[in-house]
Amino acid sequence: GEVPTSGRGSGPRPKNHTPATAASSAAPSTPEEEGALVGVWVPYFSLHTAEHTQQAFAENFQTIAQTAQEKGMNALFVHVRPFCDALYPSALYPWSHILTGTQGQDPGFDPLQFMIDTAHSLGLEFHAWLNPLRVKTAETPAALADNNPYTLLAGEYPQYFMEWEGGVSLNPASPAVRPM
Repeated sequence: GEVPTSGRGSGPRPKNHTPATAASSAAPSTPEEEGALVGVWVPYFSLHTAEHTQQAFAENFQTIAQTAQEKGMNALFVHVRPFCDALYPSALYPWSHILTGTQGQDPGFDPLQFMIDTAHSLGLEFHAWLNPLRVKTAETPAALADNNPYTLLAGEYPQYFMEWEGGVSLNPASPAVRPM
């Protein structure tokens, strides 16, 4: 795939042991001791900042990651492709409007690498969360970039898309869409 992720891999996780009863004197184990994955979803709207600057993005994500660590999480599942746009450099998708306020506008930094580095510096796993089909809702994003797949292809290939209640999605029934 196009999106780099970093975590423990896809192998089986150890099963949690039976929880201690009230009569047990054993200290509770931590997620790391049990091998448990304890994570939090970080949806695109949590990454949005009013300022749309690199500094605001960085401060916001650092707060999210630090809070997750303080609450005992060991993993973040971060929305990095919310609307046929990307929070990482991509040949297929424009930059996300979450970063600058305008879909397709280069933020001047690699948000995905920043988030991976931040998570790892705090001992957290980083898992990329992709929304594979959504192009837009009725209101979000307000405007699509010139290089958004819908903008580029809908006129010539309307079968690649599904429109409903003002929203647009890629059509997974179209064989040409599936590799996207």
